[in-house]
Amino acid sequence: MSDLNFIVEKLEDMRKDIGISNFSGFLEKTGENVSKIAADRSCHVDIYYHSSSIPSIRKKVEEISKQNGEPGFVYHFISDKKEPLRMFLQMMPAIAVIFLDEDFSQSEKPFQFLRNRVGQYKLLFLINFSGEEKMAKEFSAQIDRSIKLHAISYEAFSSTSLKALISEMVDNNILARLNSFALHNTVRPIVPMLQDIFQTENKIFQTRKLLSGQHGQIIRKEEQMQNNNDFNNNLKTLVQKNMQEMEKSYRSKYEDMNKPNTGRFSQVASDCVQQIKDFQREEIAEKSEKVAISLKKNDTDRILATVGLNLKEEFRKDEAFIHKVFEELVSKVNNQLNEKGISPLKPSELFLPFAEGQRILNSYCYIGKPYAGELVKKGINEYFIALRDYTGLIMVVAGLLAPLNMVATISENAVLKAMSNFIRITTGMITLIMIVYGIYDLRRRIPRKRQEEQDKELNRARETTMQECKRMFNESSRDWQSSVSNWIRDVGQNILVQIEANIKNQGQQKLQQLNIERMQQQRSQQSIDTLHRNFGYAEKSKDALISKFRDSFSNIEKEIKL
Repeated sequence: MSDLNFIVEKLEDMRKDIGISNFSGFLEKTGENVSKIAADRSCHVDIYYHSSSIPSIRKKVEEISKQNGEPGFVYHFISDKKEPLRMFLQMMPAIAVIFLDEDFSQSEKPFQFLRNRVGQYKLLFLINFSGEEKMAKEFSAQIDRSIKLHAISYEAFSSTSLKALISEMVDNNILARLNSFALHNTVRPIVPMLQDIFQTENKIFQTRKLLSGQHGQIIRKEEQMQNNNDFNNNLKTLVQKNMQEMEKSYRSKYEDMNKPNTGRFSQVASDCVQQIKDFQREEIAEKSEKVAISLKKNDTDRILATVGLNLKEEFRKDEAFIHKVFEELVSKVNNQLNEKGISPLKPSELFLPFAEGQRILNSYCYIGKPYAGELVKKGINEYFIALRDYTGLIMVVAGLLAPLNMVATISENAVLKAMSNFIRITTGMITLIMIVYGIYDLRRRIPRKRQEEQDKELNRARETTMQECKRMFNESSRDWQSSVSNWIRDVGQNILVQIEANIKNQGQQKLQQLNIERMQQQRSQQSIDTLHRNFGYAEKSKDALISKFRDSFSNIEKEIKL
């Protein structure tokens, strides 16, 4: 075993240095096989023959087969029908024997088998069973000149055994060197195999080293990317911008709706007051000629109901729209959070109870300054009141003529006396005429005056009620806007707080994960460094093995002199 002992030792060293590897089992098994090969002291011989050879060859093959396994020699039979598969570390004899006959010389396969093993054989015995010298010479000429050829006739071979023939023609020292050459030739494939193994292991090592370096770069890059201030500020800007736009839109909406004449609420209020057609009338104790007037309860209830319904409808639309806008905002934020691997927002933890519209309606939808007025009672009182104007006019005319009458009455002048009579008659006639005309005019003017006063009070009632409607719309709108703005700011603040909390939690978790990955990467790098150091030791063992094997193989070839 001393010839190949260094191979077993170096293989074991390489296996230990490489450690856990795809080839550690192969190296261990190869070392065991080399040990078995080195322990084999038998002389191995390949015997070539043709399957359809003459009886004497078949008889000799059968005879040698029975002797196979005897101490000192092992025979391997190769025919034209079957060439033994050349397996890794399968014995490769340095001695070959050919049983030559006509069938063998004409067959291409056995000779092809022989040519495939050029470099394996150092000694060849050509046993000529045909008896034709020419055939033996022609066949011998085809044998590679690096092989020592011994041509033996059938007569010389028939009287001895193959073992005796080899022992007789080959010196024991030469035979031992041939056996050593066969052993070295058998384990020779280990050299290219080791080169392939180390080349593969080196590629695996370089790949692991490259991946470890890339992993380290990725970890450092991810650590640098953990500063989410810009991302947090962008989300904060997005949320605040949406909040400001919503508040601004609602201010503009209710400003437009409360505009005089053109606003929707103003138009609703105008429609409501235009439906006031008459009043509720009540007797006044201290003013028997007049009645107190106010809005009918039906009109008041209708106005309050109309204002309340319009406000409630707008409040409902606002609530639905704001919820929709915030849901879309949360969806946008969650999309960006998901792209960063951050936990999304939970709407159930964000939205607060919405502003109570009914509370606002109960607070502001009432008639604060109800309309109150007076009208003259319909009937004889209207005429008496109207006669006051004519009575005053008569008194003015009488007052203007009275001084003349007094002068004429005092004077003794006949002319003045006559003038006094004329003045009294004229005053009486004018008074009578004005009374008759007043009665006629009142019958025509009182209905018109009655309608004018009715219309005047209706307009005043409508104006007063219009102001109340505008007050209800304005005050309710302001309170609603304030409540909605507070809700928007509170929910927006909840969103910002949860965004910041989720980013912070994700950052802490990511940093913990990166710390773990960095420690694993450092351990992996240390393992790679250790493997690289051990791989260098194994590679030195491999180079020493190959160098020593080549020197040993070269020396054996030089020592074989046939």
